[in-house]
Amino acid sequence: MPNLNLLVRQKGVSLLEVLIAVLVLGIGLLGVAALQSSGVRNVQSAHERTVATLVAHSLSENVRANIAAQRLGTSRLQADYLGDCDGGGSQHQLWSTQLKQRLGEGACLTAEVNGGQLLINVRWDDTRGVAGNGAMQLNYRVAL
Repeated sequence: MPNLNLLVRQKGVSLLEVLIAVLVLGIGLLGVAALQSSGVRNVQSAHERTVATLVAHSLSENVRANIAAQRLGTSRLQADYLGDCDGGGSQHQLWSTQLKQRLGEGACLTAEVNGGQLLINVRWDDTRGVAGNGAMQLNYRVAL
């Protein structure tokens, strides 16, 4: 019977119970921190995809506006907008510079006309993204 008296008189929490509670709380907080980190990476990756899409769309709209201006006799040459990662026309170089400022020096912009379509390709480094893919690519095709 002395054992029962000891259990009845115990008040408070044992050190082992406190350690287990702290361990469970720590594991939960680590999970929350991992989710937060993953969320930040996802937002950064989505931002880069948005920038690439906006640059490609804006470039295509400028080329299409240029075609309309050609009909009026006041326009730049279409070749000014075309080029690849190594260089191109004056407008292409401006767009490429803007892209590199927003997505990093590894970003690449190509624009070419094939038949009646403008093909724009944007490539950038997305190793910080969730998939960790170092070579993200956006292909944009517009009828002229």
